[in-house]
Amino acid sequence: MSLILISALCLSCTACNKNSDTKKADKSSSVSESSEESKDDSSDNSSENNDSSSDKKDKIEKVDINDYFNNTSPNPALWKVTDNDSDNVLYMMGTIHVAGDNTFPLPDYVMDVYNGCDGIAVEYNIKALQSDLKELMAFQSAFVYTDGTDITNHISAEAYEIAKNYLKDAGLYNKLFNSYNAAYWMSLITNAQIMNIDNLSTDGVDMHFINLADKDKKQIVNIEKLDAQIKALGSYSDELVEYMIMELGEEDSTTITKDSAEELATLYNYWADGDVDKLAEESDIDEDSSIPQELIDDYNKSEELILTSRNKVMAERASQFIENGDNLFFMVGALHFAGDEGVDDLLEDMGYTVERID
Repeated sequence: MSLILISALCLSCTACNKNSDTKKADKSSSVSESSEESKDDSSDNSSENNDSSSDKKDKIEKVDINDYFNNTSPNPALWKVTDNDSDNVLYMMGTIHVAGDNTFPLPDYVMDVYNGCDGIAVEYNIKALQSDLKELMAFQSAFVYTDGTDITNHISAEAYEIAKNYLKDAGLYNKLFNSYNAAYWMSLITNAQIMNIDNLSTDGVDMHFINLADKDKKQIVNIEKLDAQIKALGSYSDELVEYMIMELGEEDSTTITKDSAEELATLYNYWADGDVDKLAEESDIDEDSSIPQELIDDYNKSEELILTSRNKVMAERASQFIENGDNLFFMVGALHFAGDEGVDDLLEDMGYTVERID
């Protein structure tokens, strides 16, 4: 499974509303450029963006995610964690940061937990981030070069042109993005892939519950600090980003969209079946992987920052909620429960009783 699509399961911030993000990015890019320069760039770029948007349909054939989904009644994995000393209980669910036409309503065993909770605990409340320009600017500025360089100094000219043209075809390219680092460009490309898939929403399962909790006046608790999402999103090395961009250059845009839809649907189908072990298998690098040997360490480092290290923090937070007797519905990307070092396994190692209840 490519790292750029692991984000569909693991990184809330990658799943922000990308149309909203792209519009706001012009404002937040001013952290690295003077107001006048930003104004000029935006003006120069306006017609360029309009041109690319107008012929987008001619360049990229959209695909329907429903052609790839095979599960119309999701039964996601859900756990009951019990402290045997206090009998305090915490319910945990693996989520996915995208959704299809048939994702909701979720089954009764999930909704019963939500209806009985006082609040939800999510990786990070993206809805709050989207509505807080100051916080959004702080997030965006974390990916801006501050050493006088831009993206062209960190990846090859060929990779830059491939990435720029791909974003143009998707109607997402903005000249101001040149001041952002390679990892941020990878995030932009990920979302360009997703936005060309019809009937796929980036308002995924966690956002669904955030909206429900807002409506029901329930508490919304961040499991992580924003810095954790930034660190994970920024974990791609320049070399790994260049490799993934060059891989894009070997296929036409329509093929890329179809491949992305198929891969996302595979992840979604495993999530909908509650099969977290299959998710773990998909994320492992095997001997047939196309990733060059010299980049394996970079890949593993990114996976460590995106998954393993965050799993430990999530398990500690879950333990705090249990010890405090907090009646929260704990939900993080399903891949955080996959394999032998998932949040559920770590809690079991701490001495809690962990049961699958779906």
